[in-house]
Parts: sequence; C-alpha cells; structure tokens
Amino acid sequence: MFKFFLSRHKSIKQKKGITFPAKNAAELFPLLSSYLTNQWPVAGKIITERFVRLVYGNELFLNMAFKRQRKIVLRKDKPGIILVISDLNIGDAINLQVACQTLKQLFPAKQVHYAINKKTLSLIKANPDIDRTFPVFSGTAIPGEGDILRLKELVRHNNYELIINFCPFFIAETFSGFHAQFLNHYGLTMGITYTELKTNEVNHLRKKTFDYLTRLFPEETAKTHPVLKEVPVFIGKESIEEARIFLAKLGFLGKNGIVMFNPDATSPYTKFPLNLQVQLLKKLLDFEGVKLLLLGHGFVFKGIENEILERLGKEKKKVVVLPGNFSLETYAALLDQCDVFITNDTGPLHLAATRKMDSGGHWLRNKTAVFSVFGATPSRIYAYDSENPSYLPAPQDAPSHVFVSRSPCRNISCINKLSKRCKTIRCFDGLQPDEMGNLIISYLKKLSCI
Repeated sequence: MFKFFLSRHKSIKQKKGITFPAKNAAELFPLLSSYLTNQWPVAGKIITERFVRLVYGNELFLNMAFKRQRKIVLRKDKPGIILVISDLNIGDAINLQVACQTLKQLFPAKQVHYAINKKTLSLIKANPDIDRTFPVFSGTAIPGEGDILRLKELVRHNNYELIINFCPFFIAETFSGFHAQFLNHYGLTMGITYTELKTNEVNHLRKKTFDYLTRLFPEETAKTHPVLKEVPVFIGKESIEEARIFLAKLGFLGKNGIVMFNPDATSPYTKFPLNLQVQLLKKLLDFEGVKLLLLGHGFVFKGIENEILERLGKEKKKVVVLPGNFSLETYAALLDQCDVFITNDTGPLHLAATRKMDSGGHWLRNKTAVFSVFGATPSRIYAYDSENPSYLPAPQDAPSHVFVSRSPCRNISCINKLSKRCKTIRCFDGLQPDEMGNLIISYLKKLSCI
C-alpha cells in the first residue's frame, strides 16, 4: 500500500543530462536501498532502517503530522459526508473497510462513502457501515487517466466535507477546486513505520487504521467508545451455489481435508520460490489427511500452476486447478469451504482473513485456517497469526499462522516491492518447506483425528 516518503506526483527532475533510475523520490528510495542491500545485505538493512527511523519513523515528525491533520479537521465543527479513498489493490479495499466502520461509529449520523477497486464492489457494497460504495479504480498497479477522472467526478457530484485518502498516488492538489477538507495518508503510514521500527506491538493495517482515526477524533472517541470491528465480505447466493456445485462435482462438498493453495504473488520478492512451493506441496500431498488440494491460477506469474503440476509427478492425482474465470465472490465462497488456505502475501490472503456472510446477512462457515508465507514485505503490517501477540489473528474460527523468512536484508523499504531492484533475491532465506508442512499437517490431524 504505502509507497513511502513522497507522493508519486512529485517527480524528481533530470539535471545536467543525468537521468535518475526512478521517476520520483518514492521510487528512488527503494532503488537506493536495493543497491545497498545487494552490496552489503546486513549493513544495507541497518543503514536503510536507521535513516527511516530518523525521518519517517520519527516520533516528533509523527506528532507534527497529527497536529497538522487535527487543524484540518477542526476547521469545521463536524464533517458532513465523508469520502474514504482506498488504495488500489484488492487487499487494501478489503482491509480499509475498517476506516469506514470506525468513522460510522464516530459519526453515526453522517454518511460514509468508499472509493475502491471495482473488482471488490460485490464483496463490499453490502457493508452496513458504508452508505455508498463507488467502483472507481480499474485494478491497475498505478491509477490511469480514467481512474483519476472517475474519482474527480465522484468528488464533483457529492457535497463532501471531508476526504480521507489512503492512496499514495493522490495529493491535495489532485482535488484542487473542491471545497472538501483533505487528509492524506501520512498520519497513518508514519504511525505504521514508527510502530514497525520501534515497538513489538500489533502493527496490522486494520488496527493501525482504527488507531489513527480514533486519535484523529479524540472527542468523538471519548463519546462513542468505538471498537475495532472484524472486516466482513458479502457473497451472493449465485456465487455460493457455484462453489457448492464445483465441489459436489468433485465429490467433496461438505467433506474434510480440503486445502487451497495460492501460488501467485504480485512480485518476485513476495513469491515463495517455485521449487520450495513444490517441496511444500509434496509434503502435504503425502499426508493422507489431505483429500483434495485446490490449486490457484497464476494471474501475475502466468502458467505457474502448470509448472507446479509438471513437477509434482504422481502426487498431482489429488490436485485440481481452479478455473481461472471464477469471480472473486465464488473464490471467496470456495475459500469458506476449505479447511486450510496457504498463500503468499497477496490479495487472496486478506480475502481469506475476513468474516464471510451471504447476501441475506447470515454467517457462512468461517472455519478456514489461514497460513501465509512472507518474504520481502514486513509481516506485522499484513499477515495474521493467532498465537503471536505481535500479530492480528485472522477472524476465522480456526488458527492463523505466518511463516516469516530470515532474510538478512529485509527492511521497511521492501514494502514498496514494485520499485525494488534487488539482483539477488534473499527474501525467503531460512524457510524450510518440510517444517512448514509439518505445522500445517499437525492442524489437519486434529481435524481428521488421524
């Protein structure tokens, strides 16, 4: 989500014929840290994090940012309609529902609108804490002209008093000409950076968003006593039925021993290496308690599911590749039918780590154990673990666990993984597929009493 220090709208200029390897400072910093950690993995990590600690993770600067944002929200007695702008990704749209849920508790009489990735609309629009949901973003890595025009049209046609922006691609000037008060993401992202570098507290995006808003509105917090709500998604009857028919045709509807594995990721720095994925899957498929393994498609790393099948050999008889044309709703409905979900750090992780309801407001199964594998990105910000007090547990009636690598060079700048250019990928150093498999199998044994 966070692209660090400066908005991407603030370009670094070319001078005296020198061309910078990045378009702006937000991309330049991860490139510089990549160079440092390529040359000196441990020393590069230390240098990078000490610099960030002094600047973006500085408590003094954090308090100054909050003081400035408090002045903005105090310019009017109470905000009217509030617009929350999510970041562009599926996972961010799901997680940042927390902002809408918290604002609705703080201002129960006010309308809260939510601008999100269009792919998530059907999952989110039924949230009772969101008055209107707008599918603004097309799902690209950076917003296109159409995304920006749709966002400006949204602001133009609604009488917003306050805009809270969590997308680093937009700055106040993006909304110049509108009378709404504008808050950018710095108060949140600086707080996350501070917690990540200086404490062992829970630093998940959901909790930090709640903390940010309750600190921003202390008077309303004292009056309404808001709580951090679990993040829901809503699944239509057609998608639930499609998932049930799919499993019924396989002969596994309502049965135990179903595992779903997502091999895809958004970058090579967050994708568990293919050979280690195969090793983990062989370990799991050798266990008799795994009756069916649903293998996800590669949408970024296209064809990865076929590469995995080729390497599995005889073990692939238990494997079924999911259709690539399943909607997110159907995917979520299938997730809810699984005993275990294993994934890299990517959108489906956050979809798995939600409370799922049908369109009538009835809870679904919600008993999927969520196991995630983290390489480059700081796991405390995005991962879930029900046994580690430094993590947020996934809101399922089942355990959650994160496998975190022992990368010697991982640092806070790795959160901007799309701008990293590390020649040697050390992101998954130290992870042992056999040990990971044993932990997952131990949970499956409890379910099957083997």
